[in-house]
Amino acid sequence: MSEIPVLPDMTKVLFMCSSKMRPERLAEMLGSFYDNRSDGTEMVVYVSEDDPRLNDYDAVLKTVPHIIGPRRSMIQVLNYLSCEVHSQMTYYGDLNDDHYILTRNWDQLLVSAAEKAGGWCWVSAWSQTGLPTGCIVTGNIVRALGFYYPPMFTHTHVDNVQVEYRNRGMLVDVPEVMVDHRHMMFNKASADPTYALMCNQTQFDIGQNAFDIWHATQMDNDFAKIEIAKQRGNY
Repeated sequence: MSEIPVLPDMTKVLFMCSSKMRPERLAEMLGSFYDNRSDGTEMVVYVSEDDPRLNDYDAVLKTVPHIIGPRRSMIQVLNYLSCEVHSQMTYYGDLNDDHYILTRNWDQLLVSAAEKAGGWCWVSAWSQTGLPTGCIVTGNIVRALGFYYPPMFTHTHVDNVQVEYRNRGMLVDVPEVMVDHRHMMFNKASADPTYALMCNQTQFDIGQNAFDIWHATQMDNDFAKIEIAKQRGNY
């Protein structure tokens, strides 16, 4: 496993990306990230040490803090980075390697919306589907729960969890922030091995089952934990 990247002391917002077999797409996303970010926003990329295109990542990984480590699902990566590697950030967010940021200082617009809402919330950019995307979450929620996303998930359907935050008034939409999801489902990318691996009926069924379990057995407890931490002024 590669060394843990050290981030600047002024880092306030940490975006995370789990990239699989797509160094070219990652380079495009990072170009839009660095062109449009504000001071205090950083990115950490995670690539599996057994990625079949690992050598092709050499050039792009030189441009960004990163970890090359054991194979993990996307959700395991995001929980690892936010809860073990960089656990004291004020805000966390995740971007896929097929996202592309279109709005200048989008990160500060999301942070401003979170601050205006009093913290303890998610904030979402505009989405083609109406589901949350390009989000940030306040770090106090991550620390109250002990995870970024519920660990029973692997890849899909976590945006349905964010919808439940929206339903409870704990997700703020910022439609003027445009984060384009250049996905094959929107005819903005060709099918590739990553989509074949992650965007299939088996994965969708796994995601739906995880959501059903979370919704039935853990959701209310998660929101109760957040409320208790908020009342105590923790985190």
